Amino acid sequence: RTARWYDSLLLWRTATGLALGAAVLAVGLNLMTPAPVVQPGPAVEWAAALQPVESDLAVVAVYEDGALRLAASGAPAGAGNDYELWFIEGDDAPISMGIFQTGSSVVSVDESLRERFAQGITLAVTLERAGGSEGGIPAGPVVSAGTVTAI
Repeated sequence: RTARWYDSLLLWRTATGLALGAAVLAVGLNLMTPAPVVQPGPAVEWAAALQPVESDLAVVAVYEDGALRLAASGAPAGAGNDYELWFIEGDDAPISMGIFQTGSSVVSVDESLRERFAQGITLAVTLERAGGSEGGIPAGPVVSAGTVTAI
């Protein structure tokens, strides 16, 4: 009977040795590869959950990198109206932060308010005529309000 090529002990020992060498090399190279550097995302500092006040508008506001990211759910402001966001600190007069609609939006926080943004600040939403209130004074009803907390 003639020997077949795959019956060779030398062949299988060589193949096993090569496979073991490749595995050791792969593991060694993997251990030598530096881990990828993960860049941290933007620092989230403050958040507020604005609850409906005689309306169905609920707003989650997250402050990060000088802007408020808003997620508002409820009825749209309607034709000829806009929702306006207000910054209220203690007994001071409300300061308009701008208008927005339901859904997701971003409101830039004025430079002068960024350093004042802190726990305990009240954020409120009023229903105003299209374009927002005139003269920087809320004229419409408060439809949602909440307090800023650190996260």
